[in-house]
Amino acid sequence: KPKDVPDALSSRPLLSWHANVFRVLRQKVVVLVNDQTFFSIVLPGMKKVYYADFPNIVRLCLQKTMISEGYPIEYVNFLMAESGITYARTCNRQVISVMNDLVRHYTCDFEDAGSCDSNIVTWTQQRTNRIPFLAGTRKSWFPIERLAADIKAQLQ
Repeated sequence: KPKDVPDALSSRPLLSWHANVFRVLRQKVVVLVNDQTFFSIVLPGMKKVYYADFPNIVRLCLQKTMISEGYPIEYVNFLMAESGITYARTCNRQVISVMNDLVRHYTCDFEDAGSCDSNIVTWTQQRTNRIPFLAGTRKSWFPIERLAADIKAQLQ
């Protein structure tokens, strides 16, 4: 855990992600949730040595997930073009609530399958990114569709 972490609000929520580490089946798993769309990715089997290269691992996992979901390459490149990961304290309770809910979904899926192998990870990511969310505006959305729409709007 970083010691002196600033409190920060992202001016670009589409590029802002929250991460959480949890244990399932005796493995450490990291879930990352986009602040604006609630699109999530999962990094199972994380060990202490992997955290030194955490930014690259996140980028590769995000790229792999987006390609497997069928996003156009320009959408993938848009998110990959933004370099660097910074750490900050959160002040968004809604994202924390969503992340905790997703941790429960991932935990149940991995425990039911008895494994965190790549096939289960792909299946459960696809399933959770198709769960409808309702936030403040009383309008629901699916994270997978909202991420595509928000990137498209940014590119125009």
